[in-house]
Amino acid sequence: MAEIIDGKRISSEIKEELKEEVAKLKVQGIEGCLAVIQVGNDAASSVYVRNKKKACEYIGIHSKSFELPENTTQEELLKLIGELNADSSVNGILVQLPLPGHIEEKTIINAISPKKDVDGFHPESVGSLTIGQKGFVSCTPAGIIELLKRSDVFIDGKNCVVVGRSNIVGKPMALLMLRENATVTITHSHTKNLKEICKSADILIVAVGKKEFITGEYIKEGAVVIDVGIHRDENNKLSGDVKYEEAAESAFTAQSVHLPSASDAKKSARFVVYIGDEEDGSVGGMVKQWSLYTKSYLKSCKSVAEYVPDKANLPEAVLVDTAYLDMDKDISVLAGYTDLGINLIFCNLPDVVEVSKNPKLRKLVGINAII
Repeated sequence: MAEIIDGKRISSEIKEELKEEVAKLKVQGIEGCLAVIQVGNDAASSVYVRNKKKACEYIGIHSKSFELPENTTQEELLKLIGELNADSSVNGILVQLPLPGHIEEKTIINAISPKKDVDGFHPESVGSLTIGQKGFVSCTPAGIIELLKRSDVFIDGKNCVVVGRSNIVGKPMALLMLRENATVTITHSHTKNLKEICKSADILIVAVGKKEFITGEYIKEGAVVIDVGIHRDENNKLSGDVKYEEAAESAFTAQSVHLPSASDAKKSARFVVYIGDEEDGSVGGMVKQWSLYTKSYLKSCKSVAEYVPDKANLPEAVLVDTAYLDMDKDISVLAGYTDLGINLIFCNLPDVVEVSKNPKLRKLVGINAII
């Protein structure tokens, strides 16, 4: 049976983190303000807008709400956007989609200043994402990356299949997964052999807009599945683009090997022992950068056995180059380090699969980080 990603927990974590960040900005005299525009009274849009306003209120950001009638003209909407673009007190502008049929979405999106385009839909925002520059990113794909990372799903090098090529989800999702070094395939309504392609995915992200379109036979055992779709039947029961009961038989939405972020370890370490050859090209350079980043004291040892911890001055972390690791002799020594509360950071680990084959190493990696 599948392990379920706890989206509610992750959402709460993010809100608390943002609340702290907003409070720090207020101490510096910086106040955030989001302007939300809704045209018409689409029921789903009203729910989204209401939730956005609640989220702003909770984390301490001021929000301005503009709920315009269905017959608002395109010129009237453009005039409002122009005023908000010029308003220095407004940091972000969000126009809730879809818009009524007489208003052209492309024109409205292009009218929003890229500096305030918090939805990430403006061509300049999309261009920045495409070439890897900083900028606003479409919220749903960015949220999916957060779900994966905070559920300890290792993305780097994995085969990712995105079902759907919309400008709002599919395309930016593929670009963000590329940024995370996944090998990405985008599928759509003209894709041949869709089932076989989906079955090759380590991570399957479905945003096709068709109720329960993806069934269990599209999913390989152990795959991570993210269902973006949302549908309601005549009884108001929710369902997605994936047939949940069948998918749950084969898919895993979180990996069994726990991989905390190495950057977190970098931020916390004040003293690092490096086991390996510091003069080795990429690893040596990485270790030097590591030491500068943490302003840490760096001690270098050629082997695990060469380093004997000083219990009076224990390091925060031991950085282990697996090229210098004797799997049979050194694992028990490293386990002793963890018993002393020392973090282990593994670099040059050949493959996560190799970790799963070695139960002793898997136990160590399960509470440490790989870089």
